[in-house]
Formats: sequence, C-alpha cells, structure tokens
Amino acid sequence: MFSNVEDLVKVQQELLKATNNVATTAFEAAKKLAELNMQTAKAGFEESASQMKALISAKDPKAVTELLQQISTQFTNPEGGKAAAYAKKVYEISSATGNELTGLIEKQIAATQQQLLVAVDALAKNSPPGSEGVVNLIKQGVVNVNSAYDQIAQGTKQLVELMENNAANATKAATATRKR
Repeated sequence: MFSNVEDLVKVQQELLKATNNVATTAFEAAKKLAELNMQTAKAGFEESASQMKALISAKDPKAVTELLQQISTQFTNPEGGKAAAYAKKVYEISSATGNELTGLIEKQIAATQQQLLVAVDALAKNSPPGSEGVVNLIKQGVVNVNSAYDQIAQGTKQLVELMENNAANATKAATATRKR
C-alpha cells in the first residue's frame, strides 16, 4: 500500500495528529462538564447557606416554621427549571462535542478513502496485463463502500436532528406545563 517509508511515516503522523485532536476534544468536553458541575454545586451550596442564614436569623418560632416549610416544599416539589437548565447545558456540551468529533472522524475517513484510492491506482499501474477487470472491480468496491458510508452518515445526521427536535419540543412542553 505504501510505496516508500516516507509515505508510511506521513500516514502515521496524520493518524497521531487525528488521535491527538480527538483526545483534546474529549478532554475539553470533560473540562466543560466539570466546570458546569462546580458551578452547579457552588450555586447549591450558596442557596443552602442562604437558607441556613435565614433560619438562624429568624426571630420567632413562626418564622422558623415558615422557612422550614419553604425548604421542605423545595425538596418535595423541586423547581424543574434548575434541573432543566442543567440538563440543557449538559446536552449542549455533549452535542457540540459529538458534532466536533463527528467532523474529525469524517475528515479522517475522507483522508483514508483518498489513501485507499491512491493505493488502488498504484495497484492498477503495477498490475500485469489482463488484470484490468480485477482492478476495476476493486475500484468499484471502493466507490460502493464510500457511497454506503455517505448514506449511513446522512441517515445518522437526520436521526440526530430528529432527536434534537424531539428533545427541544419535550423541553418546551414541560416548560409550558410547569407554567400552568
């Protein structure tokens, strides 16, 4: 497949670069999720501290009872808005990362397909007379595989778009129901 060592080294360098890009993208996504979780934990801690401060500074038993009822209501009937906002942010990070990784993978697949076509052309040039039919069969196989991949990729994109639309519609419906 490789006519010389330089071509092999070049392909290995490209694969290493692609692997590094995927790892960097995944690390950045993990970093964003960790930051989101830290912000969420901090907000929860601040809310709890505020509630404790209000309880400590209550002047009479009635005020303490009312505050405890409010806190109890928050735990028994939690506000869906905070959870929905958190879930939306997690989804946005995951979706963006998935899109970026898909782009990187598609780029690598395209490069690999190009290398395969170059290898097939080299095979055709170096093949003995009378083997044109086999070479054409191999070329057609490569074209068919590329076409099948394109169809699968398109179908996957349509499925992801459908899922994203359904998730957005479900979020809108839940928000509308909560407002009633």
